[in-house]
Amino acid sequence: MFKPVRHVIFQLIVLVLATAAAGAQVRIVTRDSVLVSGEIMAEGGDSVAVRRSDGTIVVIRKKTIAALDVVADGDTLPPVPRQAPGSHSYRSFASIGGGLGFPGMINLVAGYTYGGWGVRAVLGGIPGSHHGYELDIVETFLMARTCQFSAYAGIASSTVAGAVPDGSSTVVFGVQLAVYGWYVTYADFASLQGSVRVSSVWAHVGIGYTHQFW
Repeated sequence: MFKPVRHVIFQLIVLVLATAAAGAQVRIVTRDSVLVSGEIMAEGGDSVAVRRSDGTIVVIRKKTIAALDVVADGDTLPPVPRQAPGSHSYRSFASIGGGLGFPGMINLVAGYTYGGWGVRAVLGGIPGSHHGYELDIVETFLMARTCQFSAYAGIASSTVAGAVPDGSSTVVFGVQLAVYGWYVTYADFASLQGSVRVSSVWAHVGIGYTHQFW
């Protein structure tokens, strides 16, 4: 069903690039949300070479292009719209899923990210055993549809860590790597009421999956 549509899009990309002389300015957004801007160096049957302003040359396969802008010599590319595809500084998405580890051993995870900053809530537990919650502020340094790397800090309460008495709060800070929605986290703690005693490896390491709504 989608193959004819993709074929038409590919042919349009080929036509636009073929009509753009070498030396024209181009902005390309790939299907992985990577933004490349610069000068066209060469254009072949299935790829295009672009020289960035720092002098580096990037070769992009045409079938990976999701959007492009080309302008004639002497003109300049218009500014990137605040929410344009590939503008990672303003990209936003929501996520929901589940995972294992801190704060409740079995957790429900939900979050929202905009412009590299976001919030996340984690709630979980095992009846009669573990329970906990966590509320985080998240900063994402690498943001693409397929991969994100972020750091976070927040407040949590958990019987998994054994860090503070039940019902008290702990400061949590850590990092997270997510690939195609699958994530792994590493966290550490600072008690609001004295020393922290971590009794479980699950307090430091978490794994899970969240579906991302771009």
